[in-house]
Amino acid sequence: MSGLVFVGGRGVQVSYIGAHTANVSATASHTFNSIDLGQTYSNGLLVLGAAATGGVSVLNSVTVGGVPATVDVINNSGGISIGLFSQAAVGGTGNVAVGVTGANASRFWLFVWKLRGVLSASNRDTASSSGTSTSVDVLKNGAGVGLVIDYNVATNFVWTGLTKNDEQVITNTVASGASGAFNADQLPLSVTVSSPAAFDRRIVAASWR
Repeated sequence: MSGLVFVGGRGVQVSYIGAHTANVSATASHTFNSIDLGQTYSNGLLVLGAAATGGVSVLNSVTVGGVPATVDVINNSGGISIGLFSQAAVGGTGNVAVGVTGANASRFWLFVWKLRGVLSASNRDTASSSGTSTSVDVLKNGAGVGLVIDYNVATNFVWTGLTKNDEQVITNTVASGASGAFNADQLPLSVTVSSPAAFDRRIVAASWR
């Protein structure tokens, strides 16, 4: 799935742009070239969901056109590494590099969102879990983004709390992204991701206002 239809009225609007995957020889960094980064807004924020597996790799950086993105939240555990990153006032197309340390990775995911109307590029709250649920505070007229990954699991994740945008599979490992804009405080917003089976799951989420 992809598209630039904005959701939400006043406050932060969130759009899902698209997802990209790479199944490559083990490497410490993979670059996704000529990625759609959405339109550029003075009050816009690019949000990137990244994941890496293969070896005991640790996700540690995302750069956009060579510029490091802000690390909002990372969950590193058991060779599964997942995180949300952001960068203000950027758009158009660009190269996005996902870097790992500890050991090289061979499978990379990248999910792309654009927030518009943010009052601050700094996140309001973040959450991380190694289970099937987590919670994150979202202020009135704010927005939240979530990312999940699981080994050896059937597809068709079902999200509650956030609206599912997409899921992408590489060799029996599936990652999925979700987002939402809210016109009332969600303190906290409960986020759950269910599927036919949960083998080794990681969830991260963040919110902005």
